[in-house]
Amino acid sequence: MTRPDERAPSLTHRTASGFLWLVVQTVGSRVVSLGAQLVLAWLLVPDDFGLLAMAYTVLGFASIIQNFGLREILIQRQRRFKVWSGAAFWLALTTGLAAGLLMSVAAPLVAVIYDEPDLTGIVLVLALAVPFNALANIPDAQLRGRLRFKTVAAIEFGRVAGIASLSILFASLGFGAYSLVLPQPIVAAIAAAILYAVSRPPLRRRPQLRRWRYLLRSGGLLLVANFCVVLVAQGDYMLLGVFHDAKTVGYYFFAFVLSTQVVHLLAGNLVGVLLPALSSLEGDPRRQTNAYLRAVVLLAMIGIPAGVLQAVLAEPLLRALFDDRWIESIPVLQLLSLGMCVRLVSQSAAGLLLAQRRYVTKLLLNAANAVLFLGLVTLAAWQGGPVLVAGAVTICLVVVGPIHMYVATRLGGARFVDVLAVFAAPGACAAIAAVATLLLPKPEHDLAQLLVSAFVFAGIYAPAIWLLRPKQVAELVRQIRAIVDRRATNNQSISDAAP
Repeated sequence: MTRPDERAPSLTHRTASGFLWLVVQTVGSRVVSLGAQLVLAWLLVPDDFGLLAMAYTVLGFASIIQNFGLREILIQRQRRFKVWSGAAFWLALTTGLAAGLLMSVAAPLVAVIYDEPDLTGIVLVLALAVPFNALANIPDAQLRGRLRFKTVAAIEFGRVAGIASLSILFASLGFGAYSLVLPQPIVAAIAAAILYAVSRPPLRRRPQLRRWRYLLRSGGLLLVANFCVVLVAQGDYMLLGVFHDAKTVGYYFFAFVLSTQVVHLLAGNLVGVLLPALSSLEGDPRRQTNAYLRAVVLLAMIGIPAGVLQAVLAEPLLRALFDDRWIESIPVLQLLSLGMCVRLVSQSAAGLLLAQRRYVTKLLLNAANAVLFLGLVTLAAWQGGPVLVAGAVTICLVVVGPIHMYVATRLGGARFVDVLAVFAAPGACAAIAAVATLLLPKPEHDLAQLLVSAFVFAGIYAPAIWLLRPKQVAELVRQIRAIVDRRATNNQSISDAAP
């Protein structure tokens, strides 16, 4: 087995370059998204967030039809993108319209199931965004396949900023829960138009129906696998909505969105970078696995302490920013933040499985995960409330995540101990830093407690991880410096070329 700290210079640099570009570009998106959520928490009530969570359960299942893996298939077929893009466009338009229509038909039924009449209109508004999101997959795949991650990140920032700004505007005008959904079809249409203008994918007037079957054949297993993913992604909201009211779901949804900020920033970007990069090594599974492990080791050193610190700061953060409306979300945020430490690393295994084209394996893993998840969450929602559900979700993330990574890396000769080693050092250092931070005397003021806790945690974690993993820390510093140096060189070139 090739060890994670051995070198694979070209691919590692390209992966790290794309990953860090996305992180740099999307830090703004996460700041905007988090800031908007904090503002909306003052303008809206928990019931509004609960209605949005319930509506997302419908959108989640519709998205299976909207995006059945078409983007991933086009990324893998980037060398023959011109051959497939025309048929993919018409197929995406058809599936997007079908998904939107199904959402419209299901809207009244969902309102009856959840006993929330306002859900009908909210689901109908979300349905308008589905066709535009489906069509956006074609130019997005072209940009990612060409490793134009800077452009992808810039467009994503604009999308997030647009939704955030419009949501705050509508909320301030008194639109209530509708302020959270009205911006989505507007921004989806604009984002799709920009993607097509930037990438200019080759399209055809004829739908090329004969080629649909090949795209559907490749995407069929991904569709079923994505169905299981949606069951997990929306199952907690769905089951809480069945057993509890919108306010209870709102507490959970608010905490869940906060807990996923680090995951969306780091893990989501890594999967997007890994898929096209690792696909180029499909014929060399050992080198492919080695490159993957090196990438997630760097991710774990940043993401795990960020998630643990998020759990430590949850109580003073919510108390400092909000009134007593959101106090019930504190233990939910603490538990979910711990679970997200594992998820932000293990979620990247999806990129490796897709690069290996192991669709059946991905389907079986997702199905097993869905069975375990729904079983635990159903019991938790039936017997308790948001806190118990958050505990069940965290258990699933901790148990299932490393198993998924092992199955994905086994093809390249990895052992389960290699996977556990990814979590060991960052997890141990973060745990020591968290315990030390919690044992310190707490300042009375919440804001002072936030600053002191963050400073102490970082002051303990940084030297600890350097002592345990000096080579990996040095590699992380080198990769960051390489990106900074490249950006400085590009900026200097542009300055020299200017008249």
